[in-house]
Amino acid sequence: MRRCGKSSLLELFKEYLKKQNAKFIHISFESLEFEHLSDYKELYKHIKSKIKSGKYYLLFDEIQVVKDWQKAIESFRLDFECDIYITGSNSHLLSGEFSTYLTGRFVEIKLLPLSFAEFLIPRAWQ
Repeated sequence: MRRCGKSSLLELFKEYLKKQNAKFIHISFESLEFEHLSDYKELYKHIKSKIKSGKYYLLFDEIQVVKDWQKAIESFRLDFECDIYITGSNSHLLSGEFSTYLTGRFVEIKLLPLSFAEFLIPRAWQ
């Protein structure tokens, strides 16, 4: 679902990792800075060049723009000591096919937008 807080949740996790002094790589594919990473091989080369040693957290926001992204994700899992977090709102990414790419290796967090009543609660505190 679009506009329900996936990117915000990923940002909160990134801030948590910073406080823990954890090594992480965060890529938001909505940024033109990463436009050149639209192919899984380019993404893999980019991440490989950034990883030195030890455990890394890989955070990918809106990964569905990367062609064959699942191939890169599977390679990261096999080649590096890492935890991988991805978001996306494309129907292909969220379809039943997604589970076949990483069967038994992922935890899905479903986010929904606030209801109207939930939206009004913070306003009552002001």
